[in-house]
Amino acid sequence: MSKPKLQWKPSSDVTSGMMKYQLFLNNNLNIDNIPPNEVSVSLSSDLSDGDFLWYILAYDSALNVTQSESKWHLQIDTTPPSSAINNLSSGMFVTKDTLVIEGTSNDGNGTNVGCGVDSVFISFDDGNSWLPTINMATNFSVWQYIWTGYESQNYMIKSKAIDKVGNEEIPKDGMIVTQINEKVDNNIPKEFALHQNYPNPFNPETVIGFQLPKPCFVTIKVYNTLGQEVKTLVNKNITTGYYQVIWDGKDNYGGNVGSGIFLYQIKAGNFIGMKKMIMLQ
Repeated sequence: MSKPKLQWKPSSDVTSGMMKYQLFLNNNLNIDNIPPNEVSVSLSSDLSDGDFLWYILAYDSALNVTQSESKWHLQIDTTPPSSAINNLSSGMFVTKDTLVIEGTSNDGNGTNVGCGVDSVFISFDDGNSWLPTINMATNFSVWQYIWTGYESQNYMIKSKAIDKVGNEEIPKDGMIVTQINEKVDNNIPKEFALHQNYPNPFNPETVIGFQLPKPCFVTIKVYNTLGQEVKTLVNKNITTGYYQVIWDGKDNYGGNVGSGIFLYQIKAGNFIGMKKMIMLQ
C-alpha cells in the first residue's frame, strides 16, 4: 500500500483569482478544496499496486473550471519481485568443474504486471554475500550464472531479485548443494587458459572465464575485427585461481557497441590467448 505525493505546475492563465483545486484519480474525485497556493498533495488514501490516471481541475472565483492539459499515469508497485533457481535442488551433488546455473524471475503478482526486474543476484553462503547474474531475456525473466572454481564442500544457495523501483525480494530458504570436485586438485589450475565466452552469440552481456596457475599481471581486452581496442576488461595483478569477467557490450567510453564479431585477448605473464565472440543486437 502507498500514499504517493503528486505535484503539478499551474499555467499562468489560471493563477489569477484562483479559488481551489480538485484532484481526480481514475475519473473519481479524490481530494476537494486544495488551496490555490498548493501545487502538490499526498493522496487521501492508500493505493494498492496498479496503474492510475490522475488530473487536476482548477476553479477561479467565478467558478470557471480549467482542466489540466494532460492526464498523467501513476504506476504503483510496492510488491517485491520473485526469483527461482531451476536446475538445482536441495540435496543435489555437483561433479562438474563448471556449471551454468539457470533461473527465472517475475515482477508480477497476478493483478499487477509490475515495473520489471532490474537485477537478480545469487548467493552461495546463505545470503552473506551476493553475486550478479547474467540477463538472458527481457527484465531478467531468464537469467544465468556460470559457477566455476568452487571447492569440495556444501553450499547454501539462494537467489533474490530487485525491481526497477528498488523493491527487493526476501530470499527463500537456501538449498544445500554438495560439490564433489573430482577434476581440480585443491582448486589450483594446472595451466593458463582463456575460456570461450558464454553465451555466444550474446546480447547484451557475456561472461569470459580464465584461469591462472600462478599469480601474475593480467590484461584482458576486446578488439574489433580491424584490431582496434574496444574495451579493457582487466588490467591488474591477480592471484592463482579461476575467474570470470562480464562484458556488458560497452566500449571504453561507455557507449554501446553494434552487432558484429569481436576478439578478446588475455595476456597473463608469458601466456597469450585470443578467442572470437559475436554480439547480436
